[in-house]
Amino acid sequence: MAIREINLIDPGILVRRQMLQHLIFWGGGLIVALAMIGGFYLFQAQAVLGKKSSRGSLQQVHADLALKIEEINRRQAEVENLRQQQNALRTVIPKQPFYRILAKLAGVMNAYTWITQLALDIGPGQDSGSKLQLTGLSRSNEDLGDFMNSLADEAMFKDVVLQLAKEGARAQSIKNSGEAMPQIQFKIECSIDNS
Repeated sequence: MAIREINLIDPGILVRRQMLQHLIFWGGGLIVALAMIGGFYLFQAQAVLGKKSSRGSLQQVHADLALKIEEINRRQAEVENLRQQQNALRTVIPKQPFYRILAKLAGVMNAYTWITQLALDIGPGQDSGSKLQLTGLSRSNEDLGDFMNSLADEAMFKDVVLQLAKEGARAQSIKNSGEAMPQIQFKIECSIDNS
């Protein structure tokens, strides 16, 4: 007895499968060949065009470099101008910012002393101290003394001197009882430590 091979798959399907395999193989080969040719072309174009444009680009680089140098010189001049302005401002403005002075002053105030006028005289040089002049009202001499002691105890304020203290106009009391309370008008001068 003889053995025969029987193929149960439709021959059309086998032909299509074989045709698809050939198309994939030759299409992939074609794509690889085109990619190699295109890469070689781009490499050659860049090498040749790079040499041709290097002369033109060298002139462009010199022009760009000259513009950058000019811009750097202009920026350096601006920086030097700003440094000169900053040095000029340092001679006028004290090292101690105004808000710190006001914060320290608010910290030493008591409830019965009021400042009506504050004047800050900045010295002409950086080393010369600034002068602070306070004018205001206090409920009593004791309250004014407490305020002056607190002011003198603060390290920022030096040489606290009472220039004027006199009994001024009477103000209505806090309780609105109708009684007039005496008020002490004062003027205090001190120097400010800029360190």
